[in-house]
Order: sequence, then structure tokens, then C-alpha cells
Amino acid sequence: SSVLHLHTLLLAGSNATQTTMRRYARIEDKLPREFLLLQGRGCRWRKCTFCDYYGDTCENPYDTNKAVIEQITGEFGVVDVINSGSAMELDNKTLDHLARVVKERGVKTLWFEAHYLYREQLKAFAVRSEGVEVKFRCGVESFKPQLRSSWNKGIPEDVTPEDIAKYFSGVCLLCCTEGDSRERIIDDIAIAGLFPAADGMTLRRQKLLHGLGLILICLAPEGVKSDFHVIFTNYYNIVL
Repeated sequence: SSVLHLHTLLLAGSNATQTTMRRYARIEDKLPREFLLLQGRGCRWRKCTFCDYYGDTCENPYDTNKAVIEQITGEFGVVDVINSGSAMELDNKTLDHLARVVKERGVKTLWFEAHYLYREQLKAFAVRSEGVEVKFRCGVESFKPQLRSSWNKGIPEDVTPEDIAKYFSGVCLLCCTEGDSRERIIDDIAIAGLFPAADGMTLRRQKLLHGLGLILICLAPEGVKSDFHVIFTNYYNIVL
């Protein structure tokens, strides 16, 4: 059977303002890419009930970001950038330097994350990276509208997967929160597996990572995370 790979970020007990973060990484299996964690100017939304990531900011984020960006080698042709908010909240010096480096080092595809409220700004933002294919991922967290609202995601309840696919090529899903269930997680993964990408293609599960860049964010103590690991590996043959 095909293997669906989910990059997992364990955030339980984290504090973005207290933790020393590893800001550059190389992901060599499943969608090989260079992964950058940059500082932004602060999250515009900043209301998600589970998040303290917005604290990863400072007065001059470029001072932090410049050295991280300069680690890009271009070896995989793909660079994945996240920050404490949406890509549009990165400062201009950081964005200009990023565009310059990815072009110099032959990067072909550049991934960013953005809140749904920025959906109409994605095309204009992508123009900053001339000559590079720019893709965007949305932190939808769940395709269950009421659950999104309980997390105060700021995505209207009438927004459908098809609506998201008009603008975004990828999604993040949140799991292992209080009261979560096996059924809910599996259902959201299944919906994402048939998520119609922005180019109009319907993607099969085995092509999910390459088309959608799905990231699973796990909010749980290590023991609970292990229980959910069993669910994923047994049901979908997912590699965490």
C-alpha cells in the first residue's frame, strides 16, 4: 500500500518566547526539501486558542532571518518557509533576501503558510519570488466547521474544502486536542486526501504530500501522542 508521510510538530508545553528553536532543517525523505522557521512581525489574527507561536517575534526579525536564509543550498529544489503567523507578516528585508537567495541557488518551488484571511493576497505576494513556483498552505486545522470555531480559527463555518482549494495547495491539520477522536482525525485526513488542489486536479492519497503538503500538528503529551501514532500507522500506514 502507498505510504502517506506527515511531518509532525509536537507543540505540547511549548512556549515560543522561551524555547531555543532550530530554524533550519533538511528533510530528506518523502518530498525532500529545506525547511526554514523564520521570525515574523507578529500574527495579525493571534486568536487561535491553542497557539502561543505568535510570540516568536522581535523588533528586527531580519537580524535573525538573514543567517537562516543564507543556509539554503538549493540541493532539493524545494524550500518550505514557516513563521510565527502568515508569510505576509514577514518584513520586506527578509522577503527580498529570501527571493534573492532562492533565485541564486536554483530553488524551483517555494512553500509558504498563510491564514485564510489573506487568500486574496496570495497571487500578488507570489510575484515577489519571480521565476520560482510559489505554493501556499493554510492552517485550516480541521474540515469540521464547529471544531474550527471552537479553536477560534477565524475561518467562517460555511467555508468548504473546495473554497480553500481555490487559493491554497496545502493544509495543516490539528490533532490530539482534548476530546479528539480517532474517527475525526481519520475523516479529516480522508477529506484532505481527496482535496481538489488549486490547479483543478483531484489528488489521490498516495500523491497527497506532493500535491498538498499536508502537515499534521499534534498537541498532546508524549504518551497520548503514542496512542494516536498507533491509529495513524495501523489505519493509513502513515509514517510519522
